[in-house]
Amino acid sequence: MVQEFFPLLLSILLTIVVVISIIALVYILLTGRSKSLDVYYPPKLTAEDLAEKLLCPNCGKTGLRPLSRYALKCDACGFTFSLGVLRTKEEKYS
Repeated sequence: MVQEFFPLLLSILLTIVVVISIIALVYILLTGRSKSLDVYYPPKLTAEDLAEKLLCPNCGKTGLRPLSRYALKCDACGFTFSLGVLRTKEEKYS
C-alpha cells in the first residue's frame, strides 16, 4: 500500500518545491534584492607613487610610506588607510 502512494507523494513534494522556488524568484525580482555587488577598483598608480603625491587624511602631513600594494601609513601620526575605490557596477562607468 505504501508503494502505491510513494510516487504520488514524491510528485506532490516536487510540485511544492517548484512553486515555492518560483514565488521566491518573483519576490527577489520585484523587491530589487538582486542588486549588483560592490567591487573594489585598485588605484592605477603604485603605492610608492601615491605616497609621494598624497597627504595624510588624518593630520595633513606628507610623510607617508607604503605598507602594501593598497595601503599607506603616515609616519607622523600612524594613521593607516587603504587606496582604491569601492563602487557598484552601475557607478563604474559614471
